[in-house]
Amino acid sequence: MVTTEEIAEMPLFAALSPADRERLSRTSADISLAAGEYAVHEGDERALFVVLEGRIEVVKLVDGIDRVLGERVPGAIFGEVPITLGTPFPSGFRAAAAARVMRIEAQDYHAVASAAPELAVDVGALARKRIGGLQEVTAALGAATTHEEVADVVFTWLAVAVLVAYGIERARRPLGVLGCFSARICRTA
Repeated sequence: MVTTEEIAEMPLFAALSPADRERLSRTSADISLAAGEYAVHEGDERALFVVLEGRIEVVKLVDGIDRVLGERVPGAIFGEVPITLGTPFPSGFRAAAAARVMRIEAQDYHAVASAAPELAVDVGALARKRIGGLQEVTAALGAATTHEEVADVVFTWLAVAVLVAYGIERARRPLGVLGCFSARICRTA
């Protein structure tokens, strides 16, 4: 069981009230993973995770081969994109070595976020940042795959980026039809 003290030490949850930390402690799963075990697979339903111990790899299946795109270390979260967009996981997350993670189901996250809206703002901002960072990942994949595969990866992630940008920025500005979503992509187009 993830304790309220552990939750209070996590930067994302530090500002939560004791009642909200207690709710997360009661409802979250405390999962121990062996090396190579998946916390979540690509396409699985949304949830929010926090790495408590160990190291988690971000894995994307490209041309039938698992590609490691990044990693999460203790204190880091993953699942911010699916929890923000309400979509399945666009990539998998597996333990690089023995690891321990906290899994927060969508309904429990949303219940706490409704009581502490700054949590949803912080998670949404992290989702947007992660989507932006995927452009560099896509470029790195391009060196190891064919042009068609790179195009497939780019357009898949661009579609997710559009959804994130629209979902987060909708209240501030309308999204133009087929507008330019990335200065880097527009410069190279």
